[in-house]
Amino acid sequence: MANRQIEIENKAMKEILIAMHNLGGQVTRKQVLQELRDNSDVFSEKEIDATRTSKKSGKCQGRF
Repeated sequence: MANRQIEIENKAMKEILIAMHNLGGQVTRKQVLQELRDNSDVFSEKEIDATRTSKKSGKCQGRF
């Protein structure tokens, strides 16, 4: 399971870096997420917008 999580994180990092490069310069998290929604072939919009609940605090957190 840990290997799968690392694989997902590696794919996400690559996609985020590509999005930041495409946007150029300094960008916000909101801009990166929109770029991923519009142009990512690796992650679907549903995956980008998914949230998870922290086991420790019970707070909702975004996936990206």
